[in-house]
Amino acid sequence: MDYCFYSLSIPIEGFLRTAVYDLQTNDYFFVNNGIQEMVINTEESETIQQLIKERAIFEKPRQVAVSPISIEEYDYPSLVSNAIIEVDGSSTITELLNRLEMVNCYNVQWVYKGQSKDLYQFLENSINEIRHSPIKYCEIVLNEKDFNNVRPLLTRKGFPELGLIFLHSANSCSYLTANSERPHVICFDSDGSYDTHQYDKSIHFFVVNYLLYTESLRYNSYYNRKIFINLQGDVSVGPLSNKFLGNLYEQGFDWNTVLKQKDIKVIWELHKDKISVCKNCEFRHMCVDSRIPKKHSDGTEWYHNTECNYNPFIAKWKGEQGYKTLSESGIKVEEKGLSIDYEILNSVLSELYM
Repeated sequence: MDYCFYSLSIPIEGFLRTAVYDLQTNDYFFVNNGIQEMVINTEESETIQQLIKERAIFEKPRQVAVSPISIEEYDYPSLVSNAIIEVDGSSTITELLNRLEMVNCYNVQWVYKGQSKDLYQFLENSINEIRHSPIKYCEIVLNEKDFNNVRPLLTRKGFPELGLIFLHSANSCSYLTANSERPHVICFDSDGSYDTHQYDKSIHFFVVNYLLYTESLRYNSYYNRKIFINLQGDVSVGPLSNKFLGNLYEQGFDWNTVLKQKDIKVIWELHKDKISVCKNCEFRHMCVDSRIPKKHSDGTEWYHNTECNYNPFIAKWKGEQGYKTLSESGIKVEEKGLSIDYEILNSVLSELYM
């Protein structure tokens, strides 16, 4: 028999296993590596039967040619798709909203940096302004201790554009699912500083969909068409960047000049197949990662100097039984490049899976 993957069933091979993304149901499942060769060679196996059961492959008539999804398929109608913006309640967001409308940016995350006593009034005014603006989706980041005071404002009925609430400085990390009155709430126990890597990656927050997948083939799924605006109005590619591209409130500020700078183009187009370790991960096309990569000294690839919660070389998450760090698994990620001690790695894998 001649089998073929459905066009919306995408096998993404990692170092140790393959994740099959189902872009129609927005779900995924795992199989062994090498399934593309199995399908091409029509080798009957348990894996083939699993793929048929999961409706990932079908028996293809000989004359039918199936085209894979192209990296050219991703498109977005905005120059800037979303913005992270620091606010402190000392002024209105009218000017900010007007500036964002110039680049068709309709998705924002507000990071509140002001005093607790000003938060309620600021939110009340901002919700009213957003209601009369083109903004379609909002997230808000605030201190957990202030949440109860403003909870009546953060409802689906009163603030329908609100999609997520992030609470920092909480007693523990937790995830409160949405209900009829309010959206999802994510609590984390670190403070509100960006360098604490506050949104540690978790399999529970991964998203599988067509738009994200096609974007990640060609662009960085976190930084692409994203900007960060601090309290002073300085614009950068993200909160962890120390290079400013311009100031929103300065006379002569021009979006076209800012968005054509080389620095922003490089980070926007830095997809995970260019990044060491990430390119070996089966989750790479569903992972939205705020870490800013650094370039290896040979200039061929990039790397992160902070380690992810997931080790794709042993397919284990931090906290799972048998988890080991990259270095404990024989993987070194340095400025000069990535190296693998297969003797150590094979020993670790033998202990885990043999």
